[in-house]
Amino acid sequence: MSSLTLNKVEILVVDPNSNARRSVQDALQNYGYPEFDFAGSFREVRDKFRIREPDMIISETELPDGTLSEFVRRLRNDEISGNPFLPIIGISSDSSKEVMAELEASGVDAILSRPLSTTHLVKCITEVMNKKRQFLVTANYIGPVRPSAMPTDGIGAEPIDVPHTLKSKSKGIGYRSMFEDIANATKLINRLKMSRLSEKIVMLTNGIAEILEKHGFADEAHGLFEDILKASRDAGQRVAGTDYAHVTELCDSLIKLLNKICIEDQGAIKKDIKLLKPMASSIHLAFSESEEAAAFSRQVSNSVSNRNS
Repeated sequence: MSSLTLNKVEILVVDPNSNARRSVQDALQNYGYPEFDFAGSFREVRDKFRIREPDMIISETELPDGTLSEFVRRLRNDEISGNPFLPIIGISSDSSKEVMAELEASGVDAILSRPLSTTHLVKCITEVMNKKRQFLVTANYIGPVRPSAMPTDGIGAEPIDVPHTLKSKSKGIGYRSMFEDIANATKLINRLKMSRLSEKIVMLTNGIAEILEKHGFADEAHGLFEDILKASRDAGQRVAGTDYAHVTELCDSLIKLLNKICIEDQGAIKKDIKLLKPMASSIHLAFSESEEAAAFSRQVSNSVSNRNS
């Protein structure tokens, strides 16, 4: 920590309770964190993002206008304006397994339980700052590497280096100089997410095709059906405005075909089932990584690694 300059780091404390916000500030100022900003809702957080982004967020998990889990998930998925790699620590009064699992699945960096210990909070910030900044990108998750996020199907199991803006800022590196790294890493993450979704679509489609061929639209197929629809919609929305915008039509066609199969009789289903696998494969093929894309991935990784070291 001696090489890091804490007085250059700005922390945004998010809590509807002003006393709770102040207690976090008072505790951390004794450890050399002088720069703070405050918000009582996620709307305030988004408003502050438009003016200046913090270097870290420490937030209560339940706010009047939403949950931290939903906010972090949207930020990591680049659905709201902001740095997708921003370090975020959640503070929760509910330490149940369900709540902890939901927070981890959203992509938070760490979770602390109330009553809050200053020692634990400082230790947590230190660990986040010193830890190598790597993300996992799967069909269901974008966020820091953690065991619970490792995909069981192996799709997206390789960690990706991303900008460690907190560590860079603590060394006196300004946000503007990191902007290009953030933009390129965001583009790479988005592309990897699309690729992961396409792989999942192929896997799920192969599974549902086998079930439909043997049993028709049985109960066993309903779960897969919903999963494919969700993945296809996500992929279609994610490619909007990118070089892969044409894939939206493929995703829409797959969704229409699945809905058609759902309402047809057994005789009509058979001819449509034959279209499922090639249609899913065409979506995956559209996202296949070219040599140019692979080179770009290496370029982003090298740039980020040099900046984070």
